[in-house]
Amino acid sequence: MTNDSHHQNTPINDHKDKTMPAVNDDRKDHISDTLKEATGRLAALLDPRARERARRRGRLEDLYVSSHVHAKAELAVSDLVENLVASEDGQSGKRRALFLIGESGSGKSTVLQRTLLSRPELQPQLDRHGEWRRTMIHFDCPKPVTEKLFARKLIEVAGHPLDTSRMAGYELFELAKGILRERQVLLVVIDEAQHLLKGNDRQTIQNLADTVKSLLQIEGWPLHIVLSGVPSLAQFLEYEPQLRNRSTVVELEPLTFPADVDRVRVIVQGVIEKHAQMRMAPDLASDDFVQRLISAGEGGFGSVIQLVRSACETAIRADAQTVERAHFADAFALISGCSPSRNIFLAADWLHLTPATAVIELADRQEAADNRLEARRRNRKKRSE
Repeated sequence: MTNDSHHQNTPINDHKDKTMPAVNDDRKDHISDTLKEATGRLAALLDPRARERARRRGRLEDLYVSSHVHAKAELAVSDLVENLVASEDGQSGKRRALFLIGESGSGKSTVLQRTLLSRPELQPQLDRHGEWRRTMIHFDCPKPVTEKLFARKLIEVAGHPLDTSRMAGYELFELAKGILRERQVLLVVIDEAQHLLKGNDRQTIQNLADTVKSLLQIEGWPLHIVLSGVPSLAQFLEYEPQLRNRSTVVELEPLTFPADVDRVRVIVQGVIEKHAQMRMAPDLASDDFVQRLISAGEGGFGSVIQLVRSACETAIRADAQTVERAHFADAFALISGCSPSRNIFLAADWLHLTPATAVIELADRQEAADNRLEARRRNRKKRSE
């Protein structure tokens, strides 16, 4: 790829993340060894060409593409960690919560993993007694979630073994605060945090917002919290103004055309040429193709990258050396189930198409078929009466 300003905004990193795993225990190592053994047996049965294709695909999926959004998240996470450590020599600032917000396909999981969950300083460490201490705990928000379930999840992930089923809500949260301090947990990371809102009435959401705020105010313990979720999570801040004043928000903004055309062009070229080590057809640099790619990925940074990887994998399966538009069309058809006339990469009149178009049409056809069957059943019943 040529050297220009967009390379600085969207670097392609070829190195693997070699930091410690998020949980340092024998069980995780055992699962890893078991997986290698299981996949190794399967790999031994493949022919050499299939094994080589699998190796290339695995390496392609493992490489990392960063962006200006990742840089923004990295800055916010670094600020959060430094604020946490500030209490060693004084007092942490009041902004102890970070909201990471983005649509499905925006790349939240990758951003969370690369900028936060894999940070070396947040991995389990041995204390002065030789015991492992987890500075950070991470879990997916339960669905549906109540105040009691939320408290129990905190207690469970922090490693508390006692039965809490008969405890009242306020007792659970007091216990949770004590356990987090006792276990020396300084950072709680909650993924799929939009579940705090789903299916709950206004009062329950208000109570959960109050609870999160109270976790940031534990006496003598500067607990920090990261909540990651889709844009509806932003509404959570509306329920508690004090929580909003104690939070930083990072949005993973969608890619748009033409604003991000150069950035997406760099991603396409980088993944194909540097990661997949293949040639890129000249047509893939055109504005027309980039606009179609952004639309097919619904503007999601992660979805666009995954589409490029899928096109490369399609080309690898075909033993091609150059990635063409046709490979993108085939990959998109496999993902969306669309016909050629509804394929965003092939259709002449494509601006009204979305990845969901094919699924909606399939559902409509099935509904029509069901209605015809029901009509026939009713007619047969009438004739038999």
